[in-house]
Amino acid sequence: YNRLVELDPTDRELAGYVKNLEAEAHMGEAHMEEADSFRDMIRDKEFAEEAERKFETADERYAREIEEVREELEDDPDNVNKILRLATLYEDSKEPLKAFKVLKKAYQKNPDNYDLREKLGDMQIRLRERKINEIDKKLEDDPDNSELQKKRKRLEAERKKLSVQEYKWRVKQHPTDEGLRMKLG
Repeated sequence: YNRLVELDPTDRELAGYVKNLEAEAHMGEAHMEEADSFRDMIRDKEFAEEAERKFETADERYAREIEEVREELEDDPDNVNKILRLATLYEDSKEPLKAFKVLKKAYQKNPDNYDLREKLGDMQIRLRERKINEIDKKLEDDPDNSELQKKRKRLEAERKKLSVQEYKWRVKQHPTDEGLRMKLG
């Protein structure tokens, strides 16, 4: 069959026969029919088991990293970079309220820190956007619900007001920052 494929490489049917025969030969050589599962065919089972233990899901990774940062914060509770990292990890792991609490507590201790204030402001805006998105999903199922529409309008107005206040504050802190001025606009 290989010789025929060399003579006519455009014959797909012939190429399929060759692939099927090669696969059957490999299965016979590897004694695949004797294996109960693919795990039985792994040559280095200890290595495979160790690799499987090392594999962690995103949730497990976030949980591990959160715990590591929390332990680091026990030794250095006023480290702003670690506080910001913990808040980011909470937010990334879909726990924005925990992130907000961490930032709020840190900001209360250190109200002069621009980075904490900025991250806290961003978090407040995103929390309102999240609530608006939840209402939007409910409105897809019930578009005529006037209570949900009113609640959405109120939350949208709060978000806009908060955004304007936040960016006014930021522009006041950094009056020459054109990017902040654009966002305020």
